[in-house]
Amino acid sequence: MTRVLWWVQKGVPHPMKNPAIREKVMKTKKRLYAEGKIIPWNKGIPCTEETRRKISETLKGKPLSEETKRKLSEVRKGKPKSEEWRKNISRGQLGRCSSEKTRKKIGEASKKRWQNTEYRERLSSIRKTWVGSKSPRWKGGRIPYGPNWCGQRRMAIERDNHTCQFCGTPENGREHVVHHIVPFREFGLDRCEEANNLSNLITLCNHCHLPVETGKIVIANLGLKEFAGEFG
Repeated sequence: MTRVLWWVQKGVPHPMKNPAIREKVMKTKKRLYAEGKIIPWNKGIPCTEETRRKISETLKGKPLSEETKRKLSEVRKGKPKSEEWRKNISRGQLGRCSSEKTRKKIGEASKKRWQNTEYRERLSSIRKTWVGSKSPRWKGGRIPYGPNWCGQRRMAIERDNHTCQFCGTPENGREHVVHHIVPFREFGLDRCEEANNLSNLITLCNHCHLPVETGKIVIANLGLKEFAGEFG
């Protein structure tokens, strides 16, 4: 004999379609999970690659609601990120180009954060502690480009009149970057004087420095040999 569910017999919708009932059931389940009275059947069982793939395909292209984003944020808040997690995120982002829409969202979020005085003060106080051995870029106190680097760097900035040699932007409260035309790694620390020769140094703003480093801007087109020859 086929069992007919009571809500089918009465011709009413499934109880879980009622938001009030669904919320009450979810709250009860959460409380029982927290108290350890209910143990999820899949607890401790790792997902197979096939299951992960199916979940990923199901969720692909589905935008998350603001409520779901808020819940995920609360769950992740304060949890330390493992090295493996960071590597997985890094591998996932490798070679991916953000869409124009994503870039716009990131830009708007960044502007909104910087408008928050509390955020700026907190970031400033954190950065003040990043000095010496506490800095994430600390490399044992050695000068990465040799003992003559600081003097040569200063001379290169003064020679270029504190101006980016690609776009012509002058310094504005923040020093420009001094870039090695022929990369320092080609010389090594033993030949630091040759690498740090003024004819091999050029002043660039931060905006232009990254494209030069990645090869999107070729500085050989600037005619620097003639320009730098007077100072070599």
